Amino acid sequence: MKTLKLIRFGLFLSVALLPAQAAAKYSDFVCPDLVVSDAAWSINETHFSRMLSDMNFEDSASHSRHERVTRILKRIEANQSLRVHKMPLSNQQLAETILWAAECTGNDYRVFTAILEVESYICGDRTGPNGDSGCSMFTTSAVNVFRNQLRLPNKKSSGTELGQQAYQQLIESCYSEHREQRLPGHSRDNAEQFVELYSGTTRNLKRVFVEGSRLHADLLSGAIHLKLNATLAGGYWIPGRAPGGVNRYNASKHAASYSRNVKSRLNQIDIDCYHDRQTPAIQFGFCLMGDQPEACLQNWSYYYEGVSGTL
Repeated sequence: MKTLKLIRFGLFLSVALLPAQAAAKYSDFVCPDLVVSDAAWSINETHFSRMLSDMNFEDSASHSRHERVTRILKRIEANQSLRVHKMPLSNQQLAETILWAAECTGNDYRVFTAILEVESYICGDRTGPNGDSGCSMFTTSAVNVFRNQLRLPNKKSSGTELGQQAYQQLIESCYSEHREQRLPGHSRDNAEQFVELYSGTTRNLKRVFVEGSRLHADLLSGAIHLKLNATLAGGYWIPGRAPGGVNRYNASKHAASYSRNVKSRLNQIDIDCYHDRQTPAIQFGFCLMGDQPEACLQNWSYYYEGVSGTL
C-alpha cells in the first residue's frame, strides 16, 4: 500500500510539474473510449478510422510547408556530425522526404522527426546494437508486424482485412501521383515495389535499409509503424495512462525513458524555430532605425518570408 501511494504521488508530481503549454499540447490525444488490443495486428473498425486520420497536433497543422521543412532541416544539420553511414540524399532532400512520409501517413511531423533523431540521428546511423536497421531502426518483430498487416504469404492468418485495407490505403496514398511530386531524390518506389520489399527476406530488407538505397521506403515504414502504435494506444502520449504510441514504438523495458527522450527532441525542434524567428525581427528593427524606415515597412515581407505567425 505504501508503494502504491508513492507511485501515485510520483504520477501527481509528473503531471503537476508539466508545463501548461506542453500539457495542453499532448492532452488533445486522450481517447478513453479506444479499446487497446494487445495484439499489434488486431485492427478493428475504430482502429481503422484512426489509422487513416490526421494526428497532427493543432500547432503543427498551422505551420507552412516552408516552416516544416526548415525545422526538420535544422535537426538534420544538428545531427550531421554524428553520421556513420553515407547519406544518399542531400539534407534538403532528406528533410522533404521525412515530411512526405509524415504528411501522407497523417503523423505529426515533429513527433516523427524526433523519433528519427533518437533512433538514428535522423538516418545518420542506420545500424542498431541488436540488429535494428534503417532510419527508424526496424526490428525483426516490426518487420513481421508489417507482413501481418499486409497479410503477405504465410502471414495471412495473423492479420485482418481491416488492417490490410488500412495499410494498403496509406501506402497507395503516399505513392499517389499527387504525393509523388513531393518525393525528392533518387530511388523512387511505388506502392507495388514497397510491398514487394516486404515479400522478400528479412535479411535483404534490413540490408537495404542499412545501405540507404531506398530511404523513401525506410522512412515510410517507420511512419506507418508509428501511426499503428499511436492508433492502438490512442495517441502519441497519454497523460495518466500507459503506454502511449511513442512508448509502444520502442516496445522495450526502457520505453518510458525513450518516450521522455523523444519529447525532449520534439521540444528542441520548437526551440530552434523560436530562435530563428528572433533573427528576422531583429533585422527588421535595425532597418526601421535606419535612413529609410518607409522602405522597410513597404518591404517587410523580405524579412519575414517563410516565417508563419510572426506578425
